Amino acid sequence: MLISFKVERRVEWARDSREVQVIPQSGAELALHEEAGVGGSLVPEHMVKRLGQAKWVVFAATWIALTVTVLYVFRTSIIVDNIIETAFMAFLLGMFLPLVFLMFPVSNKRQQNRIPWYDWVLAGLSLVGPAFIFVNAVPLVVSVWQLRPPPFAFAVGILTLCLLLEASRRAIGLSYTVIVGVVLVYPLFASNMPEVLLAKSYSIERIVGFQFLSTAGIFGIPMGIFGTALMGFMVFGTVMDATGASKFLLDVAQGLLGKARGGPALVSILASSFMASLSGSSIANVVTVGTVTIPAMKKAGYKPTMAAAIEACASNGGQLMPPVMGATAFVMAGLLRIPYASVAIAALLPMIVYYAGLFANVYLYAQRHGLPALQASEIPSLKTTLKNGWYYLSAVAVLVYLMFWIKVETWAPYYAILFLVLCSFIRRETRPNMRTLHDFTLATGHAMAFLAPVMATAGIVMGSLSLTGTAHSIAGELATLAGGNLYLLAAVGAIAALILGTGMQSTPVYIFTALVFAPTLEGQGIYPVAAHLFFLYWGMIGLVTPPVCTTSFVAAVIAGSPPMRTGFKSCAISVFMYVLPFAFLLNPALVAHGTLTAIVGSVLAATVGAVLIAVAMEGYMLRIGVLGIVPRLATFVLGFSLAFVGVLF
Repeated sequence: MLISFKVERRVEWARDSREVQVIPQSGAELALHEEAGVGGSLVPEHMVKRLGQAKWVVFAATWIALTVTVLYVFRTSIIVDNIIETAFMAFLLGMFLPLVFLMFPVSNKRQQNRIPWYDWVLAGLSLVGPAFIFVNAVPLVVSVWQLRPPPFAFAVGILTLCLLLEASRRAIGLSYTVIVGVVLVYPLFASNMPEVLLAKSYSIERIVGFQFLSTAGIFGIPMGIFGTALMGFMVFGTVMDATGASKFLLDVAQGLLGKARGGPALVSILASSFMASLSGSSIANVVTVGTVTIPAMKKAGYKPTMAAAIEACASNGGQLMPPVMGATAFVMAGLLRIPYASVAIAALLPMIVYYAGLFANVYLYAQRHGLPALQASEIPSLKTTLKNGWYYLSAVAVLVYLMFWIKVETWAPYYAILFLVLCSFIRRETRPNMRTLHDFTLATGHAMAFLAPVMATAGIVMGSLSLTGTAHSIAGELATLAGGNLYLLAAVGAIAALILGTGMQSTPVYIFTALVFAPTLEGQGIYPVAAHLFFLYWGMIGLVTPPVCTTSFVAAVIAGSPPMRTGFKSCAISVFMYVLPFAFLLNPALVAHGTLTAIVGSVLAATVGAVLIAVAMEGYMLRIGVLGIVPRLATFVLGFSLAFVGVLF
């Protein structure tokens, strides 16, 4: 699936930094590339051309991997009796790691219309490591190879680690790969590091054995989550998009809110929260929904910068909106050893508060500037829309029911997919055909080719921190330096997550900060889920916070607005986003932990606080009009106070 259209600027993706460079060039083509690689993936046109006839490799690998995954997840005897978990993870990596070298070019400046010979060689070599683990998975359980790997295993491990770093560079970016590489070799020099990073050093053989041959490195928790939980939910989002869910959700949002003043912006928020909650990707959502909502907002009178900022903030929040969230949420569930459904419940209430504040800000902006609602001819019939697309909502209902009531969350997405596909045959317009199958397979292959190196390298990060014990030592040092000051610890952790988020994907950002800071916060009496969700939020916040705010940059390109100005406007209209993580860190009732009275009271108080902060930021209140500087400051302080008043419940 490709979105391509003419604008007055040309966008080049600098994969080294994963940020958009906007180069003035009249009449040039805009090709937006979805970087998050999750449900509803956008496959760039240059990638489709590059694959050419080799698309059959993507199709074969994708369907073989999906088939084996379904058989494994449902504990089918033919698979489970013959494949242990490590072998299953190695099989998935062997299916998707080669696709990185076939789909992503060695350099973004060298877009070939075919796959060069050396990428075929790298794709073939990337099979060696996973195949070795797959064949030797059972002997590895009782061997001491991870302590003293034999020469061949050591050589294969070095090869696999190098290929993973190159795959992550191509798919994610150079800055991310450099950080992972530094963490990978850190145990070599740990005994020579400053006191806060001081640890026992290990030989290169021990590091390779631990990272490649144990279940605490490449084939650790993140890759396990990738196969048993994440793939199903991401495929569900892709199927939803392939069967037309994005248009349905957009029509529902227009039918519900199109008649309100500032309707296009309100529609953008509702539709984006719907769609991003299914895709788990803010950037993919900006590309799919934003190409419709941003022009509509501009047509209604919104300035380009404001229109882009609204879409960026709406899409960014959606990736933490249940039922389907980003990959990081699944890693969080794995680290805490709790069901994913528990993470989804904990994330729901803060997102309700967040969107209430965003709705208020956008609505007040429309009132202050007298912006119109959508014209009646532009608003689809809500009744007709629901009649024609009821099964999309039903599929989500099936997913939620199986996750929260039947509690079969690893099976839930597959049953929901089956339900959705069967229902799509009811209407001719949504009936799957060969083109639908082609687009779905290519998008799924692209998504998994991105996620596989992300999860494998996240395992490398966890492995290095586990081998050296650095996470625990840093936590102790931080607690000592902070003198037990909870607020200082939380602030340092938030700043660290925000800085790391400028150069890393959100999953390793969360792993870094959660492993280092969360235990210290928990030691101060913080509810563990709130502590981990705190860093999950700060990893997300970086996507709309300058200087590197990729979600805002993508929205800016669509709107034709200055990228940095759009980033700062995104911060302004969602300023409560920076307050909310501290609020639920101190008050776990905001993440559904506590008595019903405490939860309801805290959510209501925080919601009113978010609305008041929106009033202060916009400088306008209904029935009063434009506010002066003193009332605005007073309103902001009151709103900020209400966000934390739940601590008293």
